[in-house]
Amino acid sequence: MELTAPSRLTNYTQIFRKTFQVSNTQQAVDPAGMEDEYAFRVQVALEAIGRDIEKALVNGTGASGASGTARKLKGILAFITTNVSTGYGSSGTTGSGRNISEGELNKLIQDCYSNGGRPDWLLGSYTQVNKLAQLMSADRTYNDGNKEFTSSMLVYSSPFGRLAVEGDSQIPDDTLTVLQKDMWAVAQLRPVKKIDTPETADAKNGVLIGELTLEARAEKMNGKATGLKTD
Repeated sequence: MELTAPSRLTNYTQIFRKTFQVSNTQQAVDPAGMEDEYAFRVQVALEAIGRDIEKALVNGTGASGASGTARKLKGILAFITTNVSTGYGSSGTTGSGRNISEGELNKLIQDCYSNGGRPDWLLGSYTQVNKLAQLMSADRTYNDGNKEFTSSMLVYSSPFGRLAVEGDSQIPDDTLTVLQKDMWAVAQLRPVKKIDTPETADAKNGVLIGELTLEARAEKMNGKATGLKTD
């Protein structure tokens, strides 16, 4: 087998920013359900910027930026181009609107292994995670003592090893990914931090800001199935 020199993948850093403001009047009164309105707004902004970052890490398409256009990082789905399943396996069903078969899933995992990967994570939309649980319905259990019926899938034992199964709200409904966790990392140029900005209009202001990107170490060791049935 001919060995080829590895090529370095590149990505752009993206700036994430959330501003918040609390009037001095609101700070002076006793708000319902909290001790400090400003601290509460900081927490809300942290949760919001966290969702923005998660969405970019999954769905970002990448952009170098220009005058009036911000830089954008490339996410996991855009990086994975080698192992992309649009339908194959024992069912023979291909194309959009299909349910993933066990054969298609195992073939996708095998493709990752063939490229040197050791995938350990099935990450998909909650729709596809639910369909995986239905696909593997033979493994459901009923506990008579607790009157508990288990219809979930936390680990998939494939012919190539065990993979943790998780859902993510940021992944498109028709997509399931096969990932090797240690082949991805978040590279922070400027970690997210809170900055108190000057008061304006009798209000206390602040901003959360950070700059980061996704580090893709070997996209060929990962895969994705797209165009899956969503109902």
